Amino acid sequence: QEVTPGADPMEILDAEFAVPVALDVIKRGMGLFDDDNDHDEALPGLIKAATALFETATDRPTVPRVMRFDLPRADFSRWWFPVAPVSAVQSIECRARGGEWVALDMSGVDLVSGATEPQLICDFRFSSLGAAEMRVTASVGYAAGTMPAQVVEALTFMVKDWLEAGLSTEATEEIRVGFDAGAIMRQLKYKRPMVAVLEV
Repeated sequence: QEVTPGADPMEILDAEFAVPVALDVIKRGMGLFDDDNDHDEALPGLIKAATALFETATDRPTVPRVMRFDLPRADFSRWWFPVAPVSAVQSIECRARGGEWVALDMSGVDLVSGATEPQLICDFRFSSLGAAEMRVTASVGYAAGTMPAQVVEALTFMVKDWLEAGLSTEATEEIRVGFDAGAIMRQLKYKRPMVAVLEV
């Protein structure tokens, strides 16, 4: 039995939100010289806002980070992560209602197709564990040198458009995505095939 895609609760565990591209790279992409410092105060905030918007719109973490995901409360044989890429599964935990989280043995866990359609295959079952909740912690995001060049292009387009429009990072209700950046994000958006294959 297959479960079609839906929303999964997830959270970023890293304390700091890193961006995938340096200030000088964005400046050169915008046609600015490295020693042109007129916009250096505004650009870092715009790059951060553009990165956050890109990741939300595409479900693709741009840099390595650690995320935690709630697993379906069902006996599944295969579960698709809601983001890509995923490089490693760090832990799987469960807890009974009102209890403490308990780490499970990882020997029966496999991550397959982590770069394209990340899937968790494991032999843990709600029905056998007596669990009320299960969650998985994983390393996600592009490793150094593997991030598509289109990510930098999309971020550059967004930052350039917002800077020319005179927007600040506080004016989030006014932020819009231009055609070029929008087209790239639609192209790169991760399309999750399904949530899980359930045991029957």
